[in-house]
Order: sequence, then structure tokens, then C-alpha cells
Amino acid sequence: MLHSSFCSLLHEISGIKPLSTTHWRSFPKNETQTSYAALDILNRWLDALRKHYSSLPPGTTAIFFRLLFPEEDTKRKYEIQEKRLAGYLSGILGVSRKKLESWDSEGATGCLGNELQRLLAPKFAVL
Repeated sequence: MLHSSFCSLLHEISGIKPLSTTHWRSFPKNETQTSYAALDILNRWLDALRKHYSSLPPGTTAIFFRLLFPEEDTKRKYEIQEKRLAGYLSGILGVSRKKLESWDSEGATGCLGNELQRLLAPKFAVL
């Protein structure tokens, strides 16, 4: 029930048409918009959620925001760029660090994942 309810929330929010740039330009700079369609939908959904599940566990709100905005979830951000990740992967998987770290050099595919697959394919071909 909760999963389908959350999916219906996302479906309803995805149907909102973005406001045109001319609408935002006509807004006085010192005023703020008092109603946002997505916020209204979210508030209605939260009210219905509270009616059906009156005793939600602590942290439920944070979980929903993580689902809505995964890019803002600090626990998912590792601050690892491809070069550093290539170094870690070469040590973990036992592949040439030099070959893996040159994933973006001339003659390479330009994709760390593709280079890793290319290097590991011979090892797993016998399986």
C-alpha cells in the first residue's frame, strides 16, 4: 500500500507542467510565489499518509526526501572522481592500475566502466 501510494505521488508530481520563463520574469523580485503545485500535492499526500499511518516511525520524512531527491543524499555521495575510483578498482580487482587509470586517454573508450569491462572480459571468459 505504501509503495503504491508513493508511486502515485511521483506520478502526480510528474504530470505538473513547468511554469514558463515569462511567468517567472513577470514576478516582482521582492515577492515570492505562495503556492507551488508540487508542494500542494505533497502536502495532500502527507495528510493522507498521516490518516492511514498515524504512528510512522522516526526518520520517515527523511526517507521520503531521500527517495524524492537521491542526488541530495549525502550518504550516496562518495566524492570519488574516476581517477581515484580507477585506482581503488585496480587494487580490488587485480587489474593493471596503469591501464585502468588511462580510461580517458587516446585509444580508450572514454568510459571507466567500459574500460573495466574490457580488462576483465578475458578473466571471466573461461567461466
